[in-house]
Amino acid sequence: MKILLINNFYKSKYPSGENSLFKAESKLLSNKKNNLKIFTKNSDTIIKKNKNLFFVGLNYIWNFKVQFEINNLLKKFKPNLIHVHNTFPLISYSVLHLKKKIPIFLTLHNLRIFCASGDLLRNNRVCTICIKQKSILPALKFKCYENNFFKTLPIAINIFILRFFKILNKKNINIFAFSKFQKKLLIKGGLNKNKIFIKKNFVENNFKHINFSSKKDYVTFSGRLSVEKGVDKLIKCWNIWGVDAPNLKIIGNGPLFEELKNKNSNSKIQFLGLLDRIKTMKIIAYSKMIIFPTQCYEGMPMTILEAFSVKTPVIASNLGPISEIISHDQNGVLFKHNNLKSMMSSIKQNWQNKKKLASISEKAFLKYEKIYSARANYENLLSLYNNQIKKY
Repeated sequence: MKILLINNFYKSKYPSGENSLFKAESKLLSNKKNNLKIFTKNSDTIIKKNKNLFFVGLNYIWNFKVQFEINNLLKKFKPNLIHVHNTFPLISYSVLHLKKKIPIFLTLHNLRIFCASGDLLRNNRVCTICIKQKSILPALKFKCYENNFFKTLPIAINIFILRFFKILNKKNINIFAFSKFQKKLLIKGGLNKNKIFIKKNFVENNFKHINFSSKKDYVTFSGRLSVEKGVDKLIKCWNIWGVDAPNLKIIGNGPLFEELKNKNSNSKIQFLGLLDRIKTMKIIAYSKMIIFPTQCYEGMPMTILEAFSVKTPVIASNLGPISEIISHDQNGVLFKHNNLKSMMSSIKQNWQNKKKLASISEKAFLKYEKIYSARANYENLLSLYNNQIKKY
């Protein structure tokens, strides 16, 4: 099978599950049965000058240069299908409107096809007004991208173009959603339910899992240090807990990193910054808990799947699709979203119940092997590809 993969990498200074998943899926598809061609852009190339950002905004509305490059690539490579991941901000959805009509698969890592911020958040609270109203006007009114009207404008125009010309409902476009929850949002936003397929994320883990009895007495948070990820609330929880709290290791970078680190006076909290994958996985594997206190609708969080793959119990916000990944008190623990008391109670009670955590860790690993492993994902992905190729 000849496959063209397309992706825009986010800036490397911030950790990105989307970047990691694209690399992992590209590697997964690279075998003797498949012939891959990879087309990428990288946001690290963006120069922080107003003139440059102006052209970046214009290109995100519709990038004719990238469209021309992809059309030429199709003539030479002649793929059986195209699989598009992230297009923001240097590629644009112009890659969905090409001269040659072949199956195109689009993995929706976020909901920027409806929401200018991409994460359905406004003022640090979940907001779905643009989906409900099928309109870009709220995004412009509230300046939803970086609280800047002019940065929001090109994204809003792009959303309008997708909706007005019904590009995402074209016959050859197939949408990959990570969960039933995400699929419902897409249908509510106007997409054809028959063209949306659920494809789970996966983790290819070469790090040996650690049985619970061999794990160490600390808790871990791994991810972007920003308000929507709830890391500030997690730190409040630890400060309230006091001297009896276990050590908390915080892995990652983001807009809150310097502020949280400089204000921290709790010796039980350690900021480790951005680490490579091997170091991160080792810390997660030996941790007795991963805390995932998200305040936004996630796609399919890689941190949770990574924890499952090394038998580390996860305690997470019960928000959006998380309850599809974690069955409460079975393969993980859920607490009330945006509720400090609920989060603290869940963490403390389960930290003191090591027998329960040991049971959870085993069930989490079984779910990983069955659904979220590389083998399971490859079989599912090829099946979805082949079913649509047969129609052309």
